[in-house]
Amino acid sequence: MGKVGWVLCLGMVTWALQVPAAGHDDDVVFSASSFPDDLYRSLYLARPSSGDILDLGVPASPGDEVSVYEVGPHGRYVAALLFTAPIGNTELVLIDLRTGSVDVPDLGIHPGGIAWGPRGRTLLAWNHKQVAIVRPRTGTIVTSDVSAATNGGLLSPGGTTRPTIDMRGRHAYVHAIVGAAAGHPLVQIDLLTGAAQTVFQDVPEPGDEPLDVRGGFAIDERQGALYFVAGQSNGADPQTFLFRHDLRAGVTTTVELPDDVSPRRVAMAPRDRWLVLRHVADSPGLSDPGLALIQPRTGEVTAVSPPLVPGVLPSEPQFDPRARRLMYQASTVDGGGSVLRYDTRTGETVVVADGLAYAAPFEEFLVGGDLDVFASDARLRRVVHPGAGGLVLQEPFEVSDLTTGETKKLEPPTGGTPEPFQVRKLDLDRRGRVLLMLREGELRSVPLRDGDDVAISADGMQVVDFERVVRRRRR
Repeated sequence: MGKVGWVLCLGMVTWALQVPAAGHDDDVVFSASSFPDDLYRSLYLARPSSGDILDLGVPASPGDEVSVYEVGPHGRYVAALLFTAPIGNTELVLIDLRTGSVDVPDLGIHPGGIAWGPRGRTLLAWNHKQVAIVRPRTGTIVTSDVSAATNGGLLSPGGTTRPTIDMRGRHAYVHAIVGAAAGHPLVQIDLLTGAAQTVFQDVPEPGDEPLDVRGGFAIDERQGALYFVAGQSNGADPQTFLFRHDLRAGVTTTVELPDDVSPRRVAMAPRDRWLVLRHVADSPGLSDPGLALIQPRTGEVTAVSPPLVPGVLPSEPQFDPRARRLMYQASTVDGGGSVLRYDTRTGETVVVADGLAYAAPFEEFLVGGDLDVFASDARLRRVVHPGAGGLVLQEPFEVSDLTTGETKKLEPPTGGTPEPFQVRKLDLDRRGRVLLMLREGELRSVPLRDGDDVAISADGMQVVDFERVVRRRRR
Protein backbone atom coordinates (compact mmCIF):
# COMPACT_ATOMS: atom_id res chain seq x y z
CA MET A 1 0.00 0.00 0.00
CA GLY A 2 1.43 3.35 -1.03
CA LYS A 3 2.06 6.09 1.48
CA VAL A 4 2.94 9.72 1.07
CA GLY A 5 5.28 11.54 3.45
CA TRP A 6 5.36 15.17 4.57
CA VAL A 7 7.90 17.09 6.64
CA LEU A 8 6.48 19.75 8.93
CA CYS A 9 8.34 22.48 10.80
CA LEU A 10 6.97 24.36 13.80
CA GLY A 11 9.48 26.70 15.37
CA MET A 12 12.50 24.56 16.23
CA VAL A 13 10.51 21.31 16.02
CA THR A 14 10.72 19.25 12.83
CA TRP A 15 9.20 15.85 12.25
CA ALA A 16 7.97 13.65 9.42
CA LEU A 17 4.43 12.37 9.14
CA GLN A 18 3.21 9.59 6.89
CA VAL A 19 -0.48 9.18 6.13
CA PRO A 20 -2.28 6.88 3.70
CA ALA A 21 -2.38 8.15 0.14
CA ALA A 22 -6.18 7.85 0.09
CA GLY A 23 -8.74 7.65 2.88
CA HIS A 24 -10.78 4.55 3.57
CA ASP A 25 -14.06 4.16 5.42
CA ASP A 26 -12.51 1.71 7.88
CA ASP A 27 -9.91 4.16 9.21
CA VAL A 28 -9.81 4.54 12.99
CA VAL A 29 -8.17 7.26 15.09
CA PHE A 30 -7.19 6.16 18.60
CA SER A 31 -5.24 7.52 21.55
CA ALA A 32 -2.77 5.27 23.31
CA SER A 33 0.22 5.12 25.61
CA SER A 34 3.16 2.86 24.90
CA PHE A 35 4.45 0.46 27.54
CA PRO A 36 6.89 0.04 29.17
CA ASP A 37 8.13 3.46 27.94
CA ASP A 38 4.92 5.21 28.97
CA LEU A 39 6.31 8.68 28.26
CA TYR A 40 3.29 10.30 26.65
CA ARG A 41 -0.15 9.59 25.21
CA SER A 42 -0.42 10.30 21.50
CA LEU A 43 -2.74 9.78 18.50
CA TYR A 44 -2.58 7.08 15.87
CA LEU A 45 -4.41 6.25 12.64
CA ALA A 46 -5.18 2.58 12.03
CA ARG A 47 -6.50 0.82 8.95
CA PRO A 48 -7.69 -2.67 9.97
CA SER A 49 -8.00 -3.92 6.37
CA SER A 50 -4.27 -3.48 5.75
CA GLY A 51 -2.92 -3.69 9.30
CA ASP A 52 -1.23 -0.28 9.08
CA ILE A 53 -0.76 1.85 12.21
CA LEU A 54 0.51 5.38 11.65
CA ASP A 55 1.62 7.93 14.23
CA LEU A 56 -0.28 11.15 13.49
CA GLY A 57 2.68 13.27 14.49
CA VAL A 58 1.37 15.08 17.56
CA PRO A 59 4.38 17.11 18.79
CA ALA A 60 4.49 15.55 22.24
CA SER A 61 7.45 15.39 24.60
CA PRO A 62 8.00 13.07 27.57
CA GLY A 63 5.28 13.77 30.13
CA ASP A 64 2.86 15.27 27.58
CA GLU A 65 -0.42 13.66 26.69
CA VAL A 66 -3.41 14.10 24.39
CA SER A 67 -6.18 14.78 26.87
CA VAL A 68 -9.09 15.29 24.44
CA TYR A 69 -9.54 14.73 20.71
CA GLU A 70 -12.37 14.75 18.17
CA VAL A 71 -12.54 13.64 14.54
CA GLY A 72 -14.36 16.31 12.56
CA PRO A 73 -17.49 15.61 10.49
CA HIS A 74 -16.68 14.17 7.04
CA GLY A 75 -13.41 12.79 8.42
CA ARG A 76 -10.88 15.30 7.12
CA TYR A 77 -9.56 16.91 10.31
CA VAL A 78 -8.67 15.70 13.78
CA ALA A 79 -8.57 18.26 16.60
CA ALA A 80 -6.72 17.42 19.81
CA LEU A 81 -5.78 19.11 23.04
CA LEU A 82 -2.19 18.45 24.03
CA PHE A 83 -1.43 18.80 27.74
CA THR A 84 2.17 19.92 28.02
CA ALA A 85 4.38 19.19 31.02
CA PRO A 86 5.80 20.53 33.26
CA ILE A 87 4.09 23.87 32.56
CA GLY A 88 0.64 22.33 32.65
CA ASN A 89 -0.86 24.28 29.72
CA THR A 90 -2.94 22.90 26.87
CA GLU A 91 -2.42 23.58 23.17
CA LEU A 92 -4.68 22.88 20.20
CA VAL A 93 -3.31 20.51 17.56
CA LEU A 94 -4.99 20.27 14.13
CA ILE A 95 -4.24 17.28 11.89
CA ASP A 96 -5.34 17.21 8.24
CA LEU A 97 -5.84 13.56 7.30
CA ARG A 98 -6.01 14.46 3.61
CA THR A 99 -2.70 16.33 3.28
CA GLY A 100 -0.83 15.06 6.33
CA SER A 101 -0.19 18.53 7.76
CA VAL A 102 0.00 19.05 11.53
CA ASP A 103 -0.56 22.54 12.91
CA VAL A 104 -0.40 24.06 16.39
CA PRO A 105 -2.27 27.36 15.92
CA ASP A 106 -1.73 30.25 18.30
CA LEU A 107 -5.17 30.72 19.83
CA GLY A 108 -4.17 33.23 22.47
CA ILE A 109 -5.83 30.97 25.07
CA HIS A 110 -5.17 27.59 26.64
CA PRO A 111 -8.38 25.64 25.90
CA GLY A 112 -9.99 23.02 28.08
CA GLY A 113 -12.63 21.81 25.61
CA ILE A 114 -13.21 21.49 21.85
CA ALA A 115 -16.31 20.99 19.68
CA TRP A 116 -16.78 20.76 15.91
CA GLY A 117 -19.59 22.40 14.00
CA PRO A 118 -22.00 20.01 12.23
CA ARG A 119 -20.29 20.47 8.84
CA GLY A 120 -16.71 20.37 10.06
CA ARG A 121 -15.91 23.87 8.84
CA THR A 122 -15.71 25.48 12.28
CA LEU A 123 -14.05 24.35 15.49
CA LEU A 124 -14.64 25.88 18.91
CA ALA A 125 -11.95 25.74 21.58
CA TRP A 126 -12.73 27.27 24.96
CA ASN A 127 -11.59 27.76 28.51
CA HIS A 128 -13.52 29.12 31.47
CA LYS A 129 -13.86 32.66 30.09
CA GLN A 130 -12.91 32.73 26.40
CA VAL A 131 -13.88 30.95 23.19
CA ALA A 132 -11.60 30.64 20.14
CA ILE A 133 -13.30 30.18 16.76
CA VAL A 134 -11.07 28.27 14.32
CA ARG A 135 -11.70 27.66 10.62
CA PRO A 136 -9.13 25.02 9.57
CA ARG A 137 -9.49 25.50 5.81
CA THR A 138 -8.75 29.23 5.84
CA GLY A 139 -6.62 29.34 8.97
CA THR A 140 -8.64 32.21 10.47
CA ILE A 141 -8.96 32.49 14.25
CA VAL A 142 -11.35 34.76 16.16
CA THR A 143 -11.32 34.95 19.96
CA SER A 144 -14.41 35.90 21.97
CA ASP A 145 -14.43 36.92 25.64
CA VAL A 146 -17.80 35.75 26.97
CA SER A 147 -17.28 36.67 30.64
CA ALA A 148 -19.18 39.96 30.28
CA ALA A 149 -22.16 38.31 28.59
CA THR A 150 -22.30 35.59 31.26
CA ASN A 151 -22.30 38.09 34.14
CA GLY A 152 -18.94 36.78 35.29
CA GLY A 153 -20.00 33.13 35.06
CA LEU A 154 -17.54 30.44 33.99
CA LEU A 155 -17.80 27.89 31.19
CA SER A 156 -17.14 24.18 31.64
CA PRO A 157 -14.86 22.05 29.43
CA GLY A 158 -17.34 19.18 29.08
CA GLY A 159 -20.59 17.55 30.10
CA THR A 160 -23.94 19.01 29.08
CA THR A 161 -22.47 22.52 28.86
CA ARG A 162 -20.72 21.90 25.54
CA PRO A 163 -21.25 24.72 23.03
CA THR A 164 -23.59 24.09 20.12
CA ILE A 165 -23.03 25.45 16.59
CA ASP A 166 -25.87 25.95 14.12
CA MET A 167 -25.83 24.14 10.76
CA ARG A 168 -24.86 27.25 8.78
CA GLY A 169 -21.90 27.96 11.01
CA ARG A 170 -23.03 31.48 11.88
CA HIS A 171 -23.60 31.28 15.62
CA ALA A 172 -22.56 29.24 18.63
CA TYR A 173 -24.41 28.93 21.93
CA VAL A 174 -22.82 28.51 25.35
CA HIS A 175 -23.88 28.99 28.95
CA ALA A 176 -22.10 29.53 32.24
CA ILE A 177 -22.30 26.94 35.00
CA VAL A 178 -20.83 28.72 38.03
CA GLY A 179 -20.26 32.18 39.37
CA ALA A 180 -22.91 34.09 37.45
CA ALA A 181 -24.45 37.02 39.32
CA ALA A 182 -28.05 35.95 38.60
CA GLY A 183 -28.80 32.59 37.03
CA HIS A 184 -26.70 30.85 34.40
CA PRO A 185 -27.33 32.81 31.20
CA LEU A 186 -27.41 31.47 27.66
CA VAL A 187 -25.03 33.35 25.35
CA GLN A 188 -24.95 33.61 21.55
CA ILE A 189 -21.56 34.09 19.85
CA ASP A 190 -21.24 35.49 16.31
CA LEU A 191 -18.74 33.16 14.66
CA LEU A 192 -17.55 35.84 12.22
CA THR A 193 -16.90 38.68 14.64
CA GLY A 194 -16.70 36.93 18.00
CA ALA A 195 -19.31 39.27 19.46
CA ALA A 196 -21.20 37.71 22.41
CA GLN A 197 -24.64 38.66 23.63
CA THR A 198 -27.04 37.26 26.22
CA VAL A 199 -29.95 35.30 24.74
CA PHE A 200 -31.64 34.17 27.93
CA GLN A 201 -31.22 35.52 31.44
CA ASP A 202 -33.75 34.70 34.10
CA VAL A 203 -33.88 37.47 36.71
CA PRO A 204 -35.55 36.00 39.81
CA GLU A 205 -37.87 37.75 42.20
CA PRO A 206 -36.34 38.61 45.60
CA GLY A 207 -35.96 35.41 47.59
CA ASP A 208 -36.39 33.11 44.58
CA GLU A 209 -33.73 30.85 43.12
CA PRO A 210 -32.38 31.80 39.65
CA LEU A 211 -32.88 29.45 36.72
CA ASP A 212 -29.91 27.35 35.68
CA VAL A 213 -29.60 26.51 31.97
CA ARG A 214 -28.79 22.80 31.77
CA GLY A 215 -29.31 19.63 29.78
CA GLY A 216 -27.71 20.62 26.48
CA PHE A 217 -29.12 22.41 23.45
CA ALA A 218 -31.15 21.34 20.42
CA ILE A 219 -31.34 23.45 17.25
CA ASP A 220 -34.29 23.12 14.87
CA GLU A 221 -32.81 24.41 11.62
CA ARG A 222 -36.10 24.18 9.73
CA GLN A 223 -38.10 26.21 12.21
CA GLY A 224 -35.20 28.45 13.22
CA ALA A 225 -35.44 27.66 16.93
CA LEU A 226 -33.11 26.78 19.78
CA TYR A 227 -34.43 24.54 22.58
CA PHE A 228 -32.87 24.28 26.03
CA VAL A 229 -33.75 23.20 29.57
CA ALA A 230 -33.57 25.53 32.57
CA GLY A 231 -34.54 24.96 36.18
CA GLN A 232 -34.04 26.03 39.74
CA SER A 233 -30.95 24.65 41.42
CA ASN A 234 -32.44 24.26 44.89
CA GLY A 235 -32.95 20.68 46.10
CA ALA A 236 -32.05 17.27 44.74
CA ASP A 237 -35.03 17.13 42.35
CA PRO A 238 -35.49 20.70 41.05
CA GLN A 239 -38.37 21.84 38.91
CA THR A 240 -37.25 22.37 35.31
CA PHE A 241 -38.78 23.85 32.17
CA LEU A 242 -38.30 23.55 28.41
CA PHE A 243 -37.69 26.82 26.57
CA ARG A 244 -37.82 27.70 22.87
CA HIS A 245 -35.78 30.63 21.56
CA ASP A 246 -36.80 31.97 18.13
CA LEU A 247 -33.49 32.58 16.34
CA ARG A 248 -35.07 35.04 13.91
CA ALA A 249 -37.27 37.10 16.22
CA GLY A 250 -35.01 36.80 19.28
CA VAL A 251 -37.95 35.87 21.52
CA THR A 252 -37.80 33.15 24.20
CA THR A 253 -40.96 31.30 25.27
CA THR A 254 -41.83 28.33 27.49
CA VAL A 255 -42.87 25.08 25.76
CA GLU A 256 -46.05 23.65 27.23
CA LEU A 257 -45.60 20.13 28.59
CA PRO A 258 -47.88 17.78 30.53
CA ASP A 259 -48.16 18.77 34.19
CA ASP A 260 -46.17 15.79 35.46
CA VAL A 261 -43.22 16.24 33.06
CA SER A 262 -40.04 17.90 34.29
CA PRO A 263 -37.41 17.88 31.49
CA ARG A 264 -33.77 16.96 32.15
CA ARG A 265 -32.05 16.51 28.76
CA VAL A 266 -32.98 17.72 25.27
CA ALA A 267 -31.69 16.74 21.81
CA MET A 268 -32.81 16.89 18.18
CA ALA A 269 -33.46 13.90 15.92
CA PRO A 270 -32.06 13.73 12.36
CA ARG A 271 -33.77 16.00 9.82
CA ASP A 272 -35.23 17.98 12.74
CA ARG A 273 -38.23 15.65 12.81
CA TRP A 274 -38.43 15.16 16.56
CA LEU A 275 -37.33 16.94 19.69
CA VAL A 276 -36.09 14.27 22.11
CA LEU A 277 -36.82 14.85 25.77
CA ARG A 278 -35.52 12.84 28.71
CA HIS A 279 -37.56 13.77 31.74
CA VAL A 280 -38.77 12.81 35.22
CA ALA A 281 -42.15 13.09 36.92
CA ASP A 282 -42.68 16.38 38.73
CA SER A 283 -44.95 15.04 41.46
CA PRO A 284 -43.75 15.54 45.07
CA GLY A 285 -41.57 12.69 46.26
CA LEU A 286 -41.39 11.01 42.83
CA SER A 287 -38.66 10.89 40.22
CA ASP A 288 -40.13 8.49 37.64
CA PRO A 289 -38.02 8.88 34.48
CA GLY A 290 -39.23 8.79 30.90
CA LEU A 291 -38.42 9.40 27.25
CA ALA A 292 -40.68 11.48 25.03
CA LEU A 293 -40.77 12.86 21.48
CA ILE A 294 -42.12 16.32 20.67
CA GLN A 295 -43.28 17.31 17.17
CA PRO A 296 -41.62 20.73 16.64
CA ARG A 297 -44.40 22.14 14.46
CA THR A 298 -47.42 21.07 16.47
CA GLY A 299 -45.94 20.64 19.95
CA GLU A 300 -47.55 17.19 20.25
CA VAL A 301 -45.88 15.05 22.94
CA THR A 302 -45.54 11.27 22.48
CA ALA A 303 -44.40 9.03 25.34
CA VAL A 304 -41.85 6.43 24.22
CA SER A 305 -40.47 4.50 27.19
CA PRO A 306 -42.16 1.75 29.22
CA PRO A 307 -42.24 2.10 33.05
CA LEU A 308 -38.68 2.69 34.22
CA VAL A 309 -36.86 2.38 37.53
CA PRO A 310 -37.23 5.61 39.54
CA GLY A 311 -34.21 7.88 39.45
CA VAL A 312 -32.59 6.24 36.40
CA LEU A 313 -32.79 8.30 33.21
CA PRO A 314 -32.80 6.45 29.87
CA SER A 315 -29.84 7.06 27.58
CA GLU A 316 -29.97 9.52 24.70
CA PRO A 317 -31.42 7.48 21.82
CA GLN A 318 -29.75 6.64 18.53
CA PHE A 319 -31.83 7.27 15.38
CA ASP A 320 -31.71 5.84 11.91
CA PRO A 321 -30.94 8.42 9.17
CA ARG A 322 -34.63 9.15 8.52
CA ALA A 323 -35.65 9.29 12.19
CA ARG A 324 -38.15 6.47 11.68
CA ARG A 325 -36.70 4.31 14.46
CA LEU A 326 -34.75 4.98 17.61
CA MET A 327 -32.84 2.74 19.99
CA TYR A 328 -31.93 3.40 23.61
CA GLN A 329 -31.00 1.70 26.85
CA ALA A 330 -33.00 1.87 30.05
CA SER A 331 -33.50 0.23 33.42
CA THR A 332 -37.02 -1.17 33.44
CA VAL A 333 -39.17 -1.96 36.47
CA ASP A 334 -39.70 -5.57 35.37
CA GLY A 335 -36.08 -6.42 36.09
CA GLY A 336 -32.61 -5.36 35.06
CA GLY A 337 -31.52 -3.23 32.15
CA SER A 338 -32.86 -3.34 28.62
CA VAL A 339 -31.99 -2.23 25.11
CA LEU A 340 -35.16 -1.15 23.29
CA ARG A 341 -36.07 -0.11 19.74
CA TYR A 342 -39.05 2.17 19.10
CA ASP A 343 -40.81 2.78 15.76
CA THR A 344 -41.91 6.43 15.50
CA ARG A 345 -44.52 5.58 12.83
CA THR A 346 -46.31 2.68 14.52
CA GLY A 347 -45.47 3.26 18.18
CA GLU A 348 -44.22 -0.34 18.46
CA THR A 349 -41.43 -1.13 20.96
CA VAL A 350 -39.14 -4.11 20.42
CA VAL A 351 -37.04 -5.45 23.33
CA VAL A 352 -33.60 -6.11 21.84
CA ALA A 353 -31.92 -7.24 25.06
CA ASP A 354 -33.33 -7.69 28.54
CA GLY A 355 -32.26 -8.66 32.03
CA LEU A 356 -28.84 -6.98 31.89
CA ALA A 357 -26.96 -6.61 35.16
CA TYR A 358 -25.05 -3.41 35.85
CA ALA A 359 -21.46 -3.48 37.09
CA ALA A 360 -20.11 -0.96 39.60
CA PRO A 361 -17.85 0.97 37.16
CA PHE A 362 -20.84 2.12 35.12
CA GLU A 363 -22.66 4.53 37.44
CA GLU A 364 -22.56 7.03 34.59
CA PHE A 365 -25.37 5.13 32.90
CA LEU A 366 -27.45 5.16 36.06
CA VAL A 367 -27.56 8.96 36.12
CA GLY A 368 -28.44 9.40 32.48
CA GLY A 369 -24.97 9.32 30.97
CA ASP A 370 -24.37 8.53 27.33
CA LEU A 371 -22.30 5.40 27.85
CA ASP A 372 -23.78 2.96 25.33
CA VAL A 373 -23.99 -0.73 26.20
CA PHE A 374 -24.86 -1.64 22.62
CA ALA A 375 -23.63 -0.96 19.08
CA SER A 376 -25.89 -0.84 16.03
CA ASP A 377 -25.66 -0.34 12.29
CA ALA A 378 -27.01 2.88 10.75
CA ARG A 379 -30.51 1.48 10.16
CA LEU A 380 -30.82 -0.06 13.63
CA ARG A 381 -31.33 -3.53 12.20
CA ARG A 382 -28.26 -5.39 13.49
CA VAL A 383 -27.27 -4.88 17.12
CA VAL A 384 -24.39 -6.10 19.29
CA HIS A 385 -25.31 -6.19 22.98
CA PRO A 386 -24.53 -8.05 26.22
CA GLY A 387 -26.20 -11.40 26.67
CA ALA A 388 -29.18 -11.71 28.99
CA GLY A 389 -28.15 -11.79 32.62
CA GLY A 390 -24.60 -10.71 31.80
CA LEU A 391 -22.77 -7.74 33.24
CA VAL A 392 -22.98 -4.62 31.12
CA LEU A 393 -20.08 -4.27 28.67
CA GLN A 394 -18.54 -7.53 29.71
CA GLU A 395 -18.05 -10.45 27.37
CA PRO A 396 -19.72 -12.54 26.05
CA PHE A 397 -21.93 -10.53 23.67
CA GLU A 398 -24.77 -11.42 21.35
CA VAL A 399 -25.62 -10.24 17.84
CA SER A 400 -29.32 -9.69 17.10
CA ASP A 401 -30.68 -9.32 13.58
CA LEU A 402 -33.99 -7.48 14.06
CA THR A 403 -35.02 -8.12 10.44
CA THR A 404 -34.89 -11.92 10.69
CA GLY A 405 -35.31 -12.21 14.45
CA GLU A 406 -32.16 -14.33 14.76
CA THR A 407 -29.77 -13.97 17.72
CA LYS A 408 -26.37 -15.61 18.02
CA LYS A 409 -23.52 -15.42 20.47
CA LEU A 410 -20.42 -13.49 19.49
CA GLU A 411 -17.39 -15.66 19.98
CA PRO A 412 -14.62 -14.29 22.24
CA PRO A 413 -11.62 -12.80 20.42
CA THR A 414 -9.24 -15.34 18.94
CA GLY A 415 -6.63 -16.36 21.48
CA GLY A 416 -8.52 -14.73 24.32
CA THR A 417 -8.93 -16.29 27.73
CA PRO A 418 -12.29 -17.73 28.79
CA GLU A 419 -12.45 -15.24 31.66
CA PRO A 420 -14.73 -12.24 31.11
CA PHE A 421 -12.99 -9.11 29.88
CA GLN A 422 -14.12 -5.59 30.66
CA VAL A 423 -15.10 -3.78 27.46
CA ARG A 424 -14.93 0.01 27.50
CA LYS A 425 -16.42 0.86 24.13
CA LEU A 426 -18.20 -0.70 21.15
CA ASP A 427 -18.73 0.64 17.63
CA LEU A 428 -20.39 -1.04 14.66
CA ASP A 429 -19.92 0.21 11.09
CA ARG A 430 -22.85 1.60 9.09
CA ARG A 431 -23.50 -1.73 7.32
CA GLY A 432 -23.29 -3.83 10.48
CA ARG A 433 -20.37 -5.92 9.30
CA VAL A 434 -17.35 -5.06 11.46
CA LEU A 435 -17.36 -4.36 15.19
CA LEU A 436 -14.67 -2.30 16.89
CA MET A 437 -14.10 -3.30 20.51
CA LEU A 438 -11.92 -1.65 23.15
CA ARG A 439 -11.20 -4.23 25.82
CA GLU A 440 -8.59 -4.12 28.58
CA GLY A 441 -6.57 -1.45 26.74
CA GLU A 442 -6.58 -3.41 23.45
CA LEU A 443 -8.43 -2.28 20.30
CA ARG A 444 -9.76 -5.12 18.15
CA SER A 445 -11.65 -5.44 14.86
CA VAL A 446 -14.28 -8.21 14.95
CA PRO A 447 -16.05 -9.21 11.67
CA LEU A 448 -19.62 -10.36 12.32
CA ARG A 449 -19.89 -12.52 9.20
CA ASP A 450 -16.69 -14.11 7.94
CA GLY A 451 -13.06 -13.82 8.97
CA ASP A 452 -11.07 -13.74 12.18
CA ASP A 453 -10.88 -10.90 14.63
CA VAL A 454 -7.62 -8.97 14.63
CA ALA A 455 -5.86 -6.68 17.06
CA ILE A 456 -5.69 -3.13 15.66
CA SER A 457 -3.38 -1.74 18.31
CA ALA A 458 0.21 -2.94 18.44
CA ASP A 459 1.71 -4.98 21.26
CA GLY A 460 2.70 -2.80 24.18
CA MET A 461 0.08 -0.13 23.46
CA GLN A 462 -2.49 0.83 26.09
CA VAL A 463 -5.43 2.24 24.14
CA VAL A 464 -7.52 4.84 25.96
CA ASP A 465 -10.20 5.71 23.38
CA PHE A 466 -10.98 5.43 19.67
CA GLU A 467 -13.16 7.09 17.07
CA ARG A 468 -14.12 5.81 13.64
CA VAL A 469 -13.38 8.14 10.70
CA VAL A 470 -16.61 8.73 8.76
CA ARG A 471 -15.92 10.49 5.48
CA ARG A 472 -18.28 12.51 3.29
CA ARG A 473 -20.17 10.33 0.85
CA ARG A 474 -20.23 11.74 -2.65
CA ARG A 475 -23.44 11.45 -4.63
